[in-house]
Amino acid sequence: MDRELKYVLPAGRVPFVARWLAATCRPDPRFGANDVFTVYYDTLDQQSIHEKIDSDYVKTKVRVRWYAPAGDAPRGDAFVEVKRRIGDRREKVRVVLPGAAAALAGRPLLDPAWLVVPRELRREGVFLDTLFRPVLALTYRRTRLVEAASGARVSCDTAIRATTAHPSLFVAGTPEPLPVGVIEVKGPSDELPMPLRTMTRFGARLTAFSKYAAVWEQLRTRPE
Repeated sequence: MDRELKYVLPAGRVPFVARWLAATCRPDPRFGANDVFTVYYDTLDQQSIHEKIDSDYVKTKVRVRWYAPAGDAPRGDAFVEVKRRIGDRREKVRVVLPGAAAALAGRPLLDPAWLVVPRELRREGVFLDTLFRPVLALTYRRTRLVEAASGARVSCDTAIRATTAHPSLFVAGTPEPLPVGVIEVKGPSDELPMPLRTMTRFGARLTAFSKYAAVWEQLRTRPE
């Protein structure tokens, strides 16, 4: 397990902070900027979203994710993941779905084929004890960096928006992007590396932000 610190700032301040991060950190040697596509799963009684909204100490999230070069069509592998948080620590198990990105990108959420995808987690010894179904898909642009002194991994996420959602839970239509950017810092410490602490002066606010929960709140049609 490692630590994950999330900071949220108004979308209008993101360009300045992104330039500052680029000058403070070095580019990730393996991954640059790309578009991230995620399909979030939940149980029939929305266990995962309630764990987040209720700030449960232990949370479980199941999702399928794939990537594309910035502004391009998805291609290559996809990944099915289960992510567990215990307080501010996180544990993630990821299984590769070889060459599946393009096919998944065109698959409606009501397609029954989505229901069998989480079974791939069994390859890593993860057996889900209840049915998870796809409920919400979203996308965003991610830039990855590394803070050299600490080795902490830094990502800056912008243009976070829903692309499709389960019709039994949400009104049809695509909303505007969320009016925020998100900076995630992942590493062994529960404190920001010293060179990154200046970003709080630029309006970055530490929070337990969840893209899934934020878009859910944006889309939901009725209180639970």
